Amino acid sequence: MDEPGVLMSWWVGGADLQLNPAVRRTVRLIAEGVVEFVGFRVAVISLVDDEHLQVVAILGPEEAVRRLSGIRIPLAELYDELDAAESWGSLRFLPAGDDAASATRIGPQRLDLFVPVRVADAWQPADRLRGLLRDDRGRLRGVLSVDLPVDGLRPGAPQLQTLEAYVRLAERALVTELERGVIEIQVARDHVVAADRLELVSALARVLRGAGDAIGDSVDAVRALVPATDDSGAALDLLRRAVDRVRRVADSVTTLARLEEPQRARRLSRVDLATVVREAVTLLLPVAQHQQVWVHTRLRGPVWLLGDPEDLHQMVSNLVSNAIKYSDADGRVTVGLAVREGPDGTADGARTAVLTVEDEGIGIPEADLGRVFEELYRGTLPEVGARQGTGLGLAIARRVATEHGAQIRVDSEVGRGTTFVVELPLDRPDPAV
Repeated sequence: MDEPGVLMSWWVGGADLQLNPAVRRTVRLIAEGVVEFVGFRVAVISLVDDEHLQVVAILGPEEAVRRLSGIRIPLAELYDELDAAESWGSLRFLPAGDDAASATRIGPQRLDLFVPVRVADAWQPADRLRGLLRDDRGRLRGVLSVDLPVDGLRPGAPQLQTLEAYVRLAERALVTELERGVIEIQVARDHVVAADRLELVSALARVLRGAGDAIGDSVDAVRALVPATDDSGAALDLLRRAVDRVRRVADSVTTLARLEEPQRARRLSRVDLATVVREAVTLLLPVAQHQQVWVHTRLRGPVWLLGDPEDLHQMVSNLVSNAIKYSDADGRVTVGLAVREGPDGTADGARTAVLTVEDEGIGIPEADLGRVFEELYRGTLPEVGARQGTGLGLAIARRVATEHGAQIRVDSEVGRGTTFVVELPLDRPDPAV
C-alpha cells in the first residue's frame, strides 16, 4: 500500500470540537480503511463546526499531516468549490485548472509529495476529490477528502465504488453519533459519565456492525447480479475485505465495552484452562497456516480455575492471534501453560497458572512497551501499520486478566520477538459463596 520509504502518520485533533473516544475511533477506522483499500495515501476527515469546516483527522505521509493538521476554513469557501465541482453520486471532483481549485486550503496543491505521471488520466497536484457526509435531513456534517493515489491516476469506477461505500459508512456511523450529541460529551469525568461512555461505545459498535452487514449484503447481491469482470471482481473483493475489517473492529469494541461494564453479570464456573488454550490455538491454526507461521504448544493439563470461559478464551485468542500477526513467514509461535506451586507452609503459597505466548516476530520497541495495552495504540514501528489490526486486542486481554485477579506482562526486543506472560491464581474463592 505505502510507497517504499514513506512513513505513514496519524493525527487526530479538533480541540474546539472536543472529540470523544467513540468519535476518534470512528474517524480513525474510516481513514485507515480509505488508505488501505481505496488506494490513496492521504485521507482527511473534516467536520462542520458552526460556520467553519475543521480538519479533525489525517492519515498519510508525515509531510501531509504536518501541513494539513488543524486547518479550519469558512464553509463559504467549501461551497464555492462544490458549486464548480463535478458530481459523482456522493462524491465531488474538482479537476486541476479550475479557478475554484485554489478556493480552499484543505487540498493537495500544497503537498508537493509526488510527481504526476505523464498519461491522460494522471492525478494532478491540484485535483480535489471529496465525499460529502450528510445527515438524514440533508445537512452537510462533514467531508472525507483523499489525495495522492498510489498508482498516480485519477480513480476509475472500482475505486469510486469503494470510496462511496466508505462515505456511506461514515454517514451511518460518524454522523449518527454527532446527531446524538456524542461530540458534546466529556468522557471520564465521573462514574455516571463513564457509564454513558460505555453505552455510546456499544451504540457505535452496533452502528458499525449494522453498516458492515448492510454493505456486505449489497456486495453479495451485486456479485450475484452483475457479470464478473477483472475490475468489478477486484473492487468487490476490496470492499468485502473492508467490510470484514469493520465487523472485526465492531466486535472488538463490543467486547471491550462489555468487559468495562461495572454491573455486568459474570458467568463464573470451574474451567480447565488447558482446554481453553487448546481450543483457541486450534481455531487459529488456519490463520497461522495462511501466514506460514508455525504454532507449537507446551500444555500441562488439566489446569482448573474459577473463571469466565468465554472471556478466558477471548484473552488467549487475542494473545495468540497477535503473535501470529506480527510474525514473519516461517516464524514460530510457542504457547505454554504450566502450574507454579507456591512454597509449602508460607502465606504466599497459592498455586499459579502461568500462560506464555512467545513469538519470533518483529518485536516491540522499549519505548512502546508501557503503552501496548492501551486502547487503539499500535506502536511506532512502520511494520505495524502494514499489518491489519484494531488496536483493541491487547486492551481486551488485559481487562480479562485483571477480572480474573491475574498479572499480565510483556517482554520484547525489536527484531527478535515478543513474549506475553499471564499469571492466574488457581485458588481464588468463589465470590458467590
